[in-house]
Amino acid sequence: MTNISVIFGNAKEKISELDLADTIFVGGTGGDTEEIVNLCQDKLKSGGRIVIGIILIETLYSVLQVLEKLQFDSVDITQVTISKSRKTSKGTMMLARNPVTIISATKI
Repeated sequence: MTNISVIFGNAKEKISELDLADTIFVGGTGGDTEEIVNLCQDKLKSGGRIVIGIILIETLYSVLQVLEKLQFDSVDITQVTISKSRKTSKGTMMLARNPVTIISATKI
């Protein structure tokens, strides 16, 4: 693939270096998600998508508030939970890990 770029580093520092993008994926923000979403808005083409992975309920709320304030459209929220197997004395059980919430939205 030639149309994907992975950018390593602090998002607040790296976003300013980006060209306009069709889609931006955000995750592992260390509590700066709201600020990063604000910064990404200027680097996203009209009709572009932002996809944000979060684990905290508080972050979910603040991101939804920011997306509404910035007038993003088609906001979608999906929560996924991964389970890992663990052997027991009678068989194998599945243990759920912490859920991850994925928010996606379109810039108008």
